[in-house]
Amino acid sequence: MTKLSEKESQDGLRSGVYLSAFCVGLDNVLEPYRQAILIIEQEVLRDSHLPISYLQHQLEEYQMTFPVLAETLGYLSSGKYYGCRIFDLLYQQQNCGIKSVEDCLQVIIHTCYKTMCKQLSTWLLHGVITDRYEEFYICQTKPLDEDEIDSNLDHSASSGQGLLDIVDIESARIMNEFKYLRYAVRSEVLPAHIPPRIADKIVFIGESVRIYENAKDLSLLDDSSLISSIYGNQMDEITLKLKTLNARQIFSLGIFEEVIDEIRSAVAESLWRIVVEDANLIDYLKILKEFFLLGRGELFLAFIDQCNDFLKKPPNTIMEHDLNLAFQQAAHKILLPDEDFLSQFRLKIILPDAIQRDVTEEQQESGKEPAECGWTSLNLQYNVQWPLHLILTKPILEKIQLELQNCWKLQMQKRQEWQEQTQFRSIWNLRNHMAFLVDNLQYYLQVDVLEGQFTILVDKINITKDFEHVRIAHDHFINALIGQSFRLLKPVSHCLDEILNLCQRFCAFVNRQTDEVLESYEEEFEDISKCFERQTSLLLKILSSVRSHQASPHLSQLLLRIDFNKFFSASIGIS
Repeated sequence: MTKLSEKESQDGLRSGVYLSAFCVGLDNVLEPYRQAILIIEQEVLRDSHLPISYLQHQLEEYQMTFPVLAETLGYLSSGKYYGCRIFDLLYQQQNCGIKSVEDCLQVIIHTCYKTMCKQLSTWLLHGVITDRYEEFYICQTKPLDEDEIDSNLDHSASSGQGLLDIVDIESARIMNEFKYLRYAVRSEVLPAHIPPRIADKIVFIGESVRIYENAKDLSLLDDSSLISSIYGNQMDEITLKLKTLNARQIFSLGIFEEVIDEIRSAVAESLWRIVVEDANLIDYLKILKEFFLLGRGELFLAFIDQCNDFLKKPPNTIMEHDLNLAFQQAAHKILLPDEDFLSQFRLKIILPDAIQRDVTEEQQESGKEPAECGWTSLNLQYNVQWPLHLILTKPILEKIQLELQNCWKLQMQKRQEWQEQTQFRSIWNLRNHMAFLVDNLQYYLQVDVLEGQFTILVDKINITKDFEHVRIAHDHFINALIGQSFRLLKPVSHCLDEILNLCQRFCAFVNRQTDEVLESYEEEFEDISKCFERQTSLLLKILSSVRSHQASPHLSQLLLRIDFNKFFSASIGIS
């Protein structure tokens, strides 16, 4: 062990608690050898003529053990194995078929295992990682960047929303550790005898305990649900099970996973109670559906009526105040009953230089890029309250924001449909075709997709008492919305975007005209009409082709909506 310490300074061997545990185990293994040497020394002192064969016989059991231990020390001195990875080396060396070697290495493994159990118990019971040398297979990920907060403060102070932004960001700074602190599996030191699925459960348990403890420290828990620990009256039982694991001489994956599963179930049920029952998750999801997914369509129709004119102009942050004021007025106009949750929503303009625009290949070839206006830069932001941030994470909100942009497009086209009678039948027919397509597309998204998936989500939340199942169900809900709205199916998504852009172009065209000068714009009208017919035909061909291959039932549902009487398919020759 002295030689091992010298090598540590020479070869850069990483020190730590597992290396110390290895040395303790090795010392225990060598203790019988030291006792054997003392006995031999006493025998030699009594009889100086003892033959060499006697010495060989007395030390015979170590002739197989010491080479393996020396080889193990050599691997360990290389620095490749450190922390929990020491278990991989020990189990590899133990798999030799020699019982004396296996017994010696099992002593070392058990000593290191007790060290791991101590770290594991601290993490599972208190959500604390005691890992000075970065040896444990659970680690803390990077929290919210302080520089990002400072830059946001500077930007907010220079804009018209300075005071409100500063208050929000300072609150975020206080909640920094609580909201953004995350933990993950450190794969480079995860031992092979612990599968990743179990490691993920361990991360979930400790992270949940940490979240609960932070919430308790910040007085975010209701007094009615406040208990000393997330485990409640199961704390003693769980502590006893962890002590039993620590006392086992031989590691058993089945027993280990069974204990972890029992602890995970207890934690998941407590989190479920806090999030679903105490925080009224379903009510908040309904509110998000009404705002982000236009469940309250009358609110956004009233908002569009007030803001459509100046949102057609290039975006700037100055208009944010007027937008939020108009949003509040629209909400009061339709008599929303609760103003508390309304204050958690805020419209924000994301300037073009901060937007990463995806320009299609066709637009790149033609040299055209989508024109920036207030609508394309408008975002609805939601101040997620504790403990809903466990479900409504930043990636989830970004996906919901993507769906909001789609719904806004549909509402804008529906609201901007030409409302005046005209004597030109061709223009009126084109308007009817566009309105029919937009109405059915909106009905498909709001009823077939949104309401159907939301009902499934609520049913799953109601039948489980496991927080992890709730989070998975919500993730499936968001992914289903993205998938069934065809944002991931590029041909259909591009086709729908082109059709909606043509509808907007048609509305702008009609708004510029009068009966006296309409005839002079026949060329532009013909171009809009032909492009709309071409994109509609392409959409129907794609939907019909995919339906024939039974690739997606959702495409078939959309096709049924827009071509229920086979009018469009007959007009373009699709059987």
